[in-house]
Amino acid sequence: MRKFSLFLISLLIFAFPAYSQGKSEDTTKQTITVYLNTEIGEPKNYVYLTNLLDNAKKEQTIILKINSPGGDVLAMLDIINAIKRTKATTIADIQFAASAAALIALSCNKIKVERYAIMMLHSMRGGMQGTPNENMEEAKLFVALNNDVLKTVCKGFLTDKEIDSIITGSTMWIHEDSILKRIKK
Repeated sequence: MRKFSLFLISLLIFAFPAYSQGKSEDTTKQTITVYLNTEIGEPKNYVYLTNLLDNAKKEQTIILKINSPGGDVLAMLDIINAIKRTKATTIADIQFAASAAALIALSCNKIKVERYAIMMLHSMRGGMQGTPNENMEEAKLFVALNNDVLKTVCKGFLTDKEIDSIITGSTMWIHEDSILKRIKK
């Protein structure tokens, strides 16, 4: 039984080298796959991914396999900025990309769409703590940030009218066929 358990552990370690918090295989490979398949947590969870993107070579391709409900805005911004800085080609391979995960996908050079893929876009959400004045200042900042990120990242994928609709509170669900039509524009 003990040998069997060690075998299973070895199999898990070596058969699945990349896992959800941004760990991946050999970073000298031409193509590196990173899995974003959980809720996007704090920025500290993605230091590996942002460093990988920052240090990637022009001839490398980094594939982000995305199956995530979204998550932390600051982590999303770190990842988007690293995608924009990288010399590598970035490909978002999406099954489910909602909220922050959708914006990360739209920041990549290319998007691959899995069968039955879904994207969801909406305005940033979050909570605040602090004095009423601090909360008002933070709210103003996040409204401006939300509008800027949506207008920049979604440009070309969504129409200006759709972006404005999301900014004013709509949620947009997009299925595989519609995603494919939009990325071919």
